[in-house]
Amino acid sequence: MVEGFLCVAGEFISNLRFVYTTSGLPEMPPAWSKMGGIGMCGEKRPAVVPDGIPVKLSLVMCCLLLSALLFFSGPVPVKASAGTGGLAGNAQPHGGAVAAAVPYVTAISPGSAPVGAEVTVAGSGFGPNQGNSYVSFGSEAAVQYGSWSELSIVCVVPAGIYGRVTVTVTTDEGTSEGCPFLVQPKIESVDPDAAPKGTKIAITGSGFEPERGDGFVLFDSTRATEYVLWSDTRIEVKVPVNVSGNLMVRVFSPSGGESPPADFEVVPFTVGFAEGYTGPGFQEFLCIGNAQPYPTGVVIVFLFPDGSYLDERLTVPANSRATVDVNTAVGPGEDVSAIVFSDLEVVVERPMYFNYNRRWTGGHDVIGTPYVSKLWFFAEGYTGPGFEEWICVLNPSESPANLTFHFQVQGAGELKRYASVPPLSRGSFKVNDLLGSNHQCSLALESSQYVVAERSMYFDYLGGNNRHWEGGHCVMGVPYLSTEFYFAEGTTREGFEEWITIQNPDSEAITVIATYQMGEGQGGTVQVSHVVPPQGRETVYVPDDVGKGKDVSVKLASSSYFLAERPMYFRYTGYGASWEGGHCVIGAVEAASEWFFAEGYTGYGFHEWLCLQNPSDEESSVEVSYLGNGGAIAVKTVSVPARSRKTLLVNEHAGPNLELSCRLRVLSGPPVVAERPMYFIFRGWDGGHDVVGYYPLDLEEEGASGLSGLSVAGLGQKAWLRDLPLRHLRGRGE
Repeated sequence: MVEGFLCVAGEFISNLRFVYTTSGLPEMPPAWSKMGGIGMCGEKRPAVVPDGIPVKLSLVMCCLLLSALLFFSGPVPVKASAGTGGLAGNAQPHGGAVAAAVPYVTAISPGSAPVGAEVTVAGSGFGPNQGNSYVSFGSEAAVQYGSWSELSIVCVVPAGIYGRVTVTVTTDEGTSEGCPFLVQPKIESVDPDAAPKGTKIAITGSGFEPERGDGFVLFDSTRATEYVLWSDTRIEVKVPVNVSGNLMVRVFSPSGGESPPADFEVVPFTVGFAEGYTGPGFQEFLCIGNAQPYPTGVVIVFLFPDGSYLDERLTVPANSRATVDVNTAVGPGEDVSAIVFSDLEVVVERPMYFNYNRRWTGGHDVIGTPYVSKLWFFAEGYTGPGFEEWICVLNPSESPANLTFHFQVQGAGELKRYASVPPLSRGSFKVNDLLGSNHQCSLALESSQYVVAERSMYFDYLGGNNRHWEGGHCVMGVPYLSTEFYFAEGTTREGFEEWITIQNPDSEAITVIATYQMGEGQGGTVQVSHVVPPQGRETVYVPDDVGKGKDVSVKLASSSYFLAERPMYFRYTGYGASWEGGHCVIGAVEAASEWFFAEGYTGYGFHEWLCLQNPSDEESSVEVSYLGNGGAIAVKTVSVPARSRKTLLVNEHAGPNLELSCRLRVLSGPPVVAERPMYFIFRGWDGGHDVVGYYPLDLEEEGASGLSGLSVAGLGQKAWLRDLPLRHLRGRGE
C-alpha cells in the first residue's frame, strides 16, 4: 500500500506544474492522472481525490503533502510514469533508483495543419533522442522529423489522414494520452485553372475527407452546388453559373477545416472552325445547342483572310438550340472561319450544304474544337481520280504560321511539304497540288503557331463497281493520338461501302486489333488484326472483315498510339429515298456517360439516325432527351444490350418536322459511344453527313505526348482555344 501511494507521490513530484484557476489557486498537475488534473493539451479539470471529491490545493498544502510523502517513503524506489521534471530522466531519488518517464503531450502547435506541414509537439518524457520512438496522427505514424528532445518534437503531418485525429507520442516506456488535431484540407492543383461557368473542374490535394458530408467548395463567396466526385484527394465540381472573373477557390472539409485559397479564373467557353464558305453553291449554318438549365449569351466572331472580323451576338435559351445562317450573317462570297464564345458550355456544329464546282452535291458537318495546337492529325486522305482534298488552317495569332505537312503515304512512307498562313487569317491548301495525284495518305500537320485545322474532301466515288456516288465529307483534325478508337456507326448493307483508315506516324510498325459488334440479331463479335507500317497508313475494307449485310460498330485497339477514321460512301435508299454521297468521322477515344449533338432535323427531305455502341459486357440504359428551339421536346429511355449497337430513327423516335438537339445520358450500366448520321436532299442537293457526339474532354487525358517517329518542334503542343489571347483582332471598318 505504501509503495502504491509512493508511486502516486513520485508521479506527482516528477510532474509538479501548477495551473492557476480564476480564483488564483493552483490545480493538480496534469500527469497525476490517478488523482485527476488538467486534460491533455490544456484541457482543465479540477483535481480529484481518490473518493472523487473535487478539491483545490494551495501551494502550502502541496508542499506539506510532498514533505510527508518523502518522509515516509524512505529508500523505496519511486516509479515515475510521466514527464521530465522532478525525478524524471536520470534523477536518482534516495539511493540511486532510476525513474523512467511515460511520454506526456501538453500541446501541439499549430493545432490544425494540412498534410505535409511541420508541427511542434510539446510535453515531456520524450527522451533525448528519437531512437525507436514516434509520433502518431491517428493510425498513421509520422515519417519525417525535424528535431527530437525531452520536451519538444518537430515532425511533418503524414499522408493518409484526414479530419479530426488524435496525436500521441510512443516511446519504449509507453504511449501518451491523445491530443486532438485537425487535418486541414490543402489544394495542390485546380485543373483547369481557368474554365467557363457550368463546366467541371478537378481539385486535387489532401485532407478533403472521403465523403462530402457537410463539406463544400467555395468560389469566392459562392458555394458550389453540383459535385461529380468527392474523395480525400480529389474533388470534381462544376463552376457555379453566377460567378465571373478572377477569384479564389477554397475547400471546406466536413470536419470544419478550410484550405488556403487557390487562384481560378472564369473564362468563356470557346470553340473554333477553320473551314467555311458562303460563295456560289454553298450554304453554311452554325447550330448551337445549350443543354444547361440556364440561358447563355453567345458571341460568334467570323474571321476573314484579310485579318478582319465581324461578330454576332445572341442568347440561347435553357435546354434549347439556335441556328445561325452564316451566309446571311457575313454576306455572299466569303472564305470565313469562326470562333464561338459562350458564357456556359455549349455544343456548336457547322453543317454545310453544297454544289461543289457545280459538279458534286452533298453536305458535311463538324463539331467545333475547343483546342488550338501546333500539331494536328488526319488519318484519311486521297488524291486519286474523282477526289479533291483540302486542308483549311485558321491562324488566330499575330505571327505567320509556318506549316510542315508530314504526309504518311501508303506504300511510300513519309513525304514533307511546306506552306504558311499569314497572321489573323486562314489558308486553304489543295493536297492534290501539294502532294500530287494517286496517293492514299495520312497527315501530321506541324505549325510554328497555335492553329486550328480541318480537312474537307469532295468526290465522285467510283468504288469497286463504278458507283459514281458524288458528295463530300469533312473532319476536324485532332491534336492527339490514342491507343483506342470507337465507331458506333457502320454498315455493310447493300448501297454502302465502309472503310477504316489507320495512321501510324511512329517509326515502328504497329498492330491494331479491330473488334466488331453487330446489330441486334446479327451475330456475335468478330475480331481481326491489322499491321500498320512505320510512318504509314493502312486501309481496311470493312466487308472483308465482317462480310456483307451487317450493321456494325467497331473498337480499334493497339499497344501503340495511332489515329483512325471511318469514311463511308453510299446510295441511301431508306424510306423511299435515293440519296448518294459519303461521310467520314474520326473515332471517339473512349465510351462516355453523356453525349450531346447540337444539329438535328426531321423535316421533309431529312432522315436523322442515332447509333449507340455498347462495347461492355453489361446492358446500358440510356436517356435520350430531344431539345427544340423552345425547350425540351421529348425524353425517352432505351436499352443497349452488351457488346452490341442500337439504331434509332429520330424522325420516329422524336417525331417529324422538328429542329432539335439531342442529349444522351447513361442512367445505369456502362458508358456508350454515340454517332448521328443524317441523310438528306436540300435544295436539290442530296447527300449525308455524320458526327461523333460531343462530350467534355480533359486536355491532359488524351493521347500521346511524344512519338519517336516524328522529330518536330511542336509535337504534342496543344492548348485550349479559350486561353489564346485574341484582343488583337480588328473589326471590319476599323
